[in-house]
This record gives sequence, C-alpha cells and structure tokens, in this order.
Amino acid sequence: MDYNSSESIKDAGRQAFNEGLKLSDCPINRRTNANAIHYWNFGWHDASNNTCKGPKCKAVKGVGHSLECEDKHDSHYLNL
Repeated sequence: MDYNSSESIKDAGRQAFNEGLKLSDCPINRRTNANAIHYWNFGWHDASNNTCKGPKCKAVKGVGHSLECEDKHDSHYLNL
C-alpha cells in the first residue's frame, strides 16, 4: 500500500471494498499509521455508498449495472 498521499490510501480503501473486504479488515497498523486508517475508512465508505446493491451488480456511481439489475430497474420504472 502506498502511504505517500491521502488519496492513495483512500484508493486502497475503495479497492478493498470492491474486493469484498470488511471495514474491520483494514491492514493499516493503528500504532504506526493511526491517521492513515481514517483515509482508508473514508475510501472504503465512499465505495460502499456509491455501489449499487442490486442483484449480482457491481455498478459504481450508476455505471456498469448487471443485466439482472437493469431488468429490476426497468420493471420498477414501468410500475411508476
């Protein structure tokens, strides 16, 4: 992990979420890099908040929905 910038640490947190790691799986040592943990957590939460929760879907910020998810979205809008 690159600790050189806050943005690279946030990217590591985003990547961890996308790989299925839990927030509690943060690999940063609390004793030596306590501040970096916050950046990693911000990145993890950012990915979590911007990821679609639909079936088999890994869309981020509305891009890349699965076919199952698109069908569910379409059926929802037809019922409005």
